[in-house]
Amino acid sequence: MQRVGSSTWEIFQIHANTIEPEITSHLKHHFGWKRFGRRVLDFGCGVGRVALKMYAENKWPTDACDVNPAAVRYINSQLPRVKTALTNYDPPLPYKDASFDAVYSISVWTHMPEDAQDRWLAETARILKPGGIALLTTSGPRALASRRRRGDKGWSDVTDADLKEKGIIFTEYERFALDPKQYPGVTRSYGLTAHAHDYIHTRWGKFLKVNYIKPACISQVQDLVVCTKS
Repeated sequence: MQRVGSSTWEIFQIHANTIEPEITSHLKHHFGWKRFGRRVLDFGCGVGRVALKMYAENKWPTDACDVNPAAVRYINSQLPRVKTALTNYDPPLPYKDASFDAVYSISVWTHMPEDAQDRWLAETARILKPGGIALLTTSGPRALASRRRRGDKGWSDVTDADLKEKGIIFTEYERFALDPKQYPGVTRSYGLTAHAHDYIHTRWGKFLKVNYIKPACISQVQDLVVCTKS
């Protein structure tokens, strides 16, 4: 829980109670009345911040994966009917082409460098069915302002104009370089990323159709990028 920014169980629940309804509402809107039998993947599930609440209320996700063995074991113990997979930090995922009606991913693209993001966008497109939906969170202006207020190393002087000009900014965690074992399953660069909206429409549009970006709707900080596969 602490790895995803929840120092207590109560804070973890608050995050779940704000994030899960946002994701679920988009899934239900996309599926319409044809909700039964839809296959939904939680990509980067962690210990189930979203999956635990979503499954209790909707029997989604049907599948979940993560690079952290302890997280995968925990999801197995709590949601035994969800098909879980321990994955590598780089593609491919252990799924066939066009396996899923939907993929959602919270706080994953917010931590990867650009080259890794491209690989995972291509992989997300591969495993989605035609017409499938991908709900992916990013860090935009609101998250950038939060990092400045906190004094996050490397972000204090980054302005909105800097982000708009560069499109994407990534800084690796110093502690990752010093002790990668703190991040089980992460075998390449890992840190904090910020995305400009124009960049997402242009760059991500090479892999998926970017329908729209909903600013700061994830815990009032992260943006939600709503994509579909043509």
